[in-house]
Amino acid sequence: MKIPSSPNLVPPGGWSYKDPDSGVPFKEAHVEALLSMVRRHRIANDLRVGGEWTQEFWDNLCTQNPKAPCSDADSPERPLNADDISAFLTTLVAQRESGKQQVSQEVYDKRIEVCLACPKLTHVGCSSCGAFGRLLHRVVAGIRVPNDVAPGKSCGVCGCVVSAKAAYDIDVLKAVDAELGRNPPYHESCWMLE
Repeated sequence: MKIPSSPNLVPPGGWSYKDPDSGVPFKEAHVEALLSMVRRHRIANDLRVGGEWTQEFWDNLCTQNPKAPCSDADSPERPLNADDISAFLTTLVAQRESGKQQVSQEVYDKRIEVCLACPKLTHVGCSSCGAFGRLLHRVVAGIRVPNDVAPGKSCGVCGCVVSAKAAYDIDVLKAVDAELGRNPPYHESCWMLE
């Protein structure tokens, strides 16, 4: 099931919704106002609004607005914040200063496999951040991250894009966590606990 990523984000042209039971179309810029409008319509027409109707509304809304900013309800987006950016830049500097290279393809593949199976895997921040992160890795750290590995997937614990983090030396990553005073509660299966 899908949900809007943020009530403040509006797709081009606003939100459109056609009630699946009555066929009545609705259009509104603000998603919460749209929900209220559709709910009032359904109540006035003696249509179901209880039970799981709200989740069905969100899922239908996202399906009917394919260009809208939506995410999986089971894996909600975690907002990107200043601490995430600071940790990312600190990791880039630490990797460069350590002189350590990108991990081997074998290690990288094993890490990605662990990340993709992790229950804490999520989406972080904006949709363009993954591409931005890959570009910064190439420019600043000289690390090339494949475009097709875990696209848009991030660690819900630390906020890192998994396709990028998996390429870094584990000692560098642990040193950055220590330097920033972080002790992320990684899942018990995480390769960061090695």
